Amino acid sequence: EWEKAARGTDGREYPWGNEFDQSKCNTREGGMNNSTPVGIYSPQGDSPYGCADMIGNVFEWTHSAKRDYPYTINDGRENDALENLSRIIRGGAWVGSHDLANCINRYAYEPNHISSVIGFRVALAPILNENNDQ
Repeated sequence: EWEKAARGTDGREYPWGNEFDQSKCNTREGGMNNSTPVGIYSPQGDSPYGCADMIGNVFEWTHSAKRDYPYTINDGRENDALENLSRIIRGGAWVGSHDLANCINRYAYEPNHISSVIGFRVALAPILNENNDQ
């Protein structure tokens, strides 16, 4: 979900395209040297789905446990019962350069890892009416 929200369906390296642009995200190259308010790089840095700040600022925890690609939904990576298994973080952070902050790279940390450069994104599913239409 995170990767599709960031890359869209055309496989881009960054939410805005395939070329890095420090004016569209908070990475080391931009020189902010701290996290920034959500939306400061919007809409120019937004993904094809309109998601803001997918690159830089803070790494984002995902639900997925560490497993090799290709992604296979039935390989256990989305199992909530796997409590102490490393989970994937994505998107890079303000302390890192653009070669860490893109739609492709992913890193794994155990759930008890605490860092000021790791956060999370709140996701909300749409409410469906009684006919299951959006």
